[in-house]
Amino acid sequence: MGTTSLTKDEVLKKLITRASDPLVRDVYARIQQDRRPWGDQWIRPGAVKSWTELLNDALREGALTIEEAAFLLVETCR
Repeated sequence: MGTTSLTKDEVLKKLITRASDPLVRDVYARIQQDRRPWGDQWIRPGAVKSWTELLNDALREGALTIEEAAFLLVETCR
């Protein structure tokens, strides 16, 4: 059983088609928010899921593949 490697462009195209999925939007938004200087310090604990929890939800529910999640993290955190 081999693994299939997708190019950056292929993953980007797939992500764009899935951008309407609320989980994908939430993951991206939380990653962006966590990159701000203040991070989560002003958010009441337990009030909002962290980006890692949202990413896990998206992977578990099939909203993102592993390749798409990795690409999203790398591109968002640049």
